[in-house]
Amino acid sequence: MTRSDYTFVLEIVPTAPLTHGQGSEGNTQILMTRQVVIEVDGKWQRLEIPAVSGAAFKATLREAAVEDQFERIGVQEGAVSKDALRLLLKGGKNDSGGQTVPLAEARKLRDLFPALSVFGSMDAGLPLPGRIQVSDVMPWCEETVNAGLAPREIRPVHVDIEGEANECPAIATLFDGQQPIPLYLTRTEVTNYRHDMQSSPLLRMLEGPVQQAIEDRGAVVKAKRIAGEKPRATERRDANESMPHSAQAIAPGTPLFAVIRLRGATDVEVGCLLQALARWMQTGAHLGGGATKGHGACSVKIIAPLRHRRSGLGAADSTAIELPGVGTPGAMVNGYAAHVADRADAAKAFLSVATR
Repeated sequence: MTRSDYTFVLEIVPTAPLTHGQGSEGNTQILMTRQVVIEVDGKWQRLEIPAVSGAAFKATLREAAVEDQFERIGVQEGAVSKDALRLLLKGGKNDSGGQTVPLAEARKLRDLFPALSVFGSMDAGLPLPGRIQVSDVMPWCEETVNAGLAPREIRPVHVDIEGEANECPAIATLFDGQQPIPLYLTRTEVTNYRHDMQSSPLLRMLEGPVQQAIEDRGAVVKAKRIAGEKPRATERRDANESMPHSAQAIAPGTPLFAVIRLRGATDVEVGCLLQALARWMQTGAHLGGGATKGHGACSVKIIAPLRHRRSGLGAADSTAIELPGVGTPGAMVNGYAAHVADRADAAKAFLSVATR
């Protein structure tokens, strides 16, 4: 069984505001940031760079991988136990108590569900690491590029037997040679409305005429929807006595990048990741929160996919690999699909068991 290391560099451009919070102040959700220190003209500056955490991105891809396998083996709604779903989606233990999972059982589960090998799992609280490492999704902006925190070009690196790194010619340029944007252009803010009043049991405490007016406006909105008409935003807000709340966001059109690495992965594990990426991209490539509000949809391009194979004493050979396209899954995805199909009955049997 051949195992190799892989690197995938992603160009990500939000087509809608991308909200990924780290707390709130009043009625405003604060955008998650990473603090970096850079040198500009001989002076040090501390910057707050907006980001989507690698952990959140990894969880999104994991969900896509699990959903893909469920569809491939024909798992029906209502047929999966809570413990099994927790194991696949959260990496949580696959038993109801604190018993340690035997190594043989862990190997069996990783064989049944390649996503566990790719994304990792837990054994009674002890981590069984996955093959994947996912970076934060960060802006490709002037400040990070000029400080060397974001790349302009992708170069495979060869390591000779003495351990010295020798750079190869660039095989790809990020964002097709465009210029990075200033950091201040990466942020925006969106305003939404919480519909708290109408559903609150304390609505009955309002004065009669006011309460009746709210209910009447709600009836008008409901009637329009039944008739196939679209109520105006002001009508919806009036009917629900809405409370506005804002969220800081990464602005649409901001160039972002992320790096995904697989360490010691088989072709089946690579195929699992490629299919998860394809599924995520084909369904809108959402990141962050607020998908139901239209937030976080992205355009994504995978550039410079590299396979790093050991070829001798300390030497590594980095070569570009061909990614599957739409309708052409590629050998590794086909291998993953065949692997999953061969184990469909055993996988469904495990999923239906409430406890182990």
